[in-house]
Amino acid sequence: MKKFLAIAILLFPIQAFAVDDVYVGVGLGQSHGYGGVDLTGKALVGVKVKPNLAGELSYVDFGKLGATRSSALSLDAVYTSPPFGGTRDWNLIARAGLTMWDRDTDGSVSSSGCAATPAHHTSPPPSPPPCVPVSSVVAAKTDWGTDLDLGAGVEYRFAHDWRARLEATTYRGIDVTTGTLTLIRQF
Repeated sequence: MKKFLAIAILLFPIQAFAVDDVYVGVGLGQSHGYGGVDLTGKALVGVKVKPNLAGELSYVDFGKLGATRSSALSLDAVYTSPPFGGTRDWNLIARAGLTMWDRDTDGSVSSSGCAATPAHHTSPPPSPPPCVPVSSVVAAKTDWGTDLDLGAGVEYRFAHDWRARLEATTYRGIDVTTGTLTLIRQF
């Protein structure tokens, strides 16, 4: 994760932080994946490089989904466009980028039913046959990777320097989808 953060910082031009188009945001939402749903937290910093194009660096905590706790660091290109040539207060957004994720899975024991005991040659056979519980143990593990993320949403400018963004993003390599509401402050 530290290598990815260093690369992401190097990809943002240093002179871009001296312009008036820097923004920060925090968001909350829901994540779906691994058969579970949990609260998602998001923090981001962005730089507009063109009127409709920005670069964003974001950290997302997906929460605990089943026996898995995951987070991601993303570097995205974000495109904004007023819908159907409308007002600049409303924008449609699309995002695409690279995500470095990590996933910690708890060790667990799960029961998968029962196995029949060996048959005895007796008359008549017992009904129902006796059952021997079968369980499996999953060891705790940590894995990580770098994959694509894709998202879309809508953004509303409710004050001169403030925006609210509602978006859905899918993180392909980690198989998690989020829906977030993010409050953004532009400087």
